[in-house]
Parts: sequence; structure tokens; C-alpha cells
Amino acid sequence: MTSTIPPLVPALLLLCAFAILPGARAQPPAEGGGRITVSLSSLEGADGTILCGLFRESDAEGFPMSRRDAWKSARRAASSARDARMTLVFDEVPAGRYAVSCMHDEDDDGAMDTGIFGIPKEGWAVSRNASPSMRAPRFDEAVVDYDG
Repeated sequence: MTSTIPPLVPALLLLCAFAILPGARAQPPAEGGGRITVSLSSLEGADGTILCGLFRESDAEGFPMSRRDAWKSARRAASSARDARMTLVFDEVPAGRYAVSCMHDEDDDGAMDTGIFGIPKEGWAVSRNASPSMRAPRFDEAVVDYDG
């Protein structure tokens, strides 16, 4: 019997190297806000793109990707999936409540590929390692208070 959970899911759940820690800032915050650094490790496969969205509390309804247009309101960062470790940076982020959602878009179609019952076929992760069984994580399970 084969698992329906892609091997990237457990690996990307190590996302909580999601560095909203005081030491994560390379420099003091600018007037427009500070820097949020997202570190991913144990990525599998070199195909596709890693997409990360930074969701504000006002974007919570679309978190993590439950609506096709959810990513339109989120701040986005992307990088080629060629390395097993990577860092994505969001600059000039004002203080607030945020959650991060990342996916490994292996076929570069800009969407999370899912199988039966909406189970992801591509790797994914959210901040705070929120990973409830049988459903997507909610914003309140992944939210982090950020002081800018």
C-alpha cells in the first residue's frame, strides 16, 4: 500500500525554522516594517518552484490556500526548488499577526495539485508546523504575532 501523502509534506513541516525570531532580522526594521525570513529544509526534488505566501489576519479566510484567489491578497515569494534548503525573505513587513503558507509547486502550474478528497499531491507547510489531520490548517493555528 502506498501513502497518499507526498514525501515532501513531513519534510516541509520542518518549516518552523519559520524565523520570526528576534535573531532572524539581519538589520533593524526600516520605517516601513521589518523582515520576516522563512527557512525551509529537507526539500525533496529539484523540479518546480517553492511558493510562500505571507497572510495578514485580514487574509485569514483564504489561508492556507482554500480559495483559488487566496494568493492574490497575500504577499508572495518564490524560488527555484533546486536546493534541499532555502530561505525566502519578506521585507518591509509592518507589525501584526501573520501566518505563512508554502507549497512545492512541482509542475509550475501555480496551484496546489490535489487528489481524491482534496489531499495534496505536492509538498506543503505552514508556520508553527500546524498540521491537523483530515483538514487544512486554520489561520489561528499558524498565526504568529510579529512586532515589526
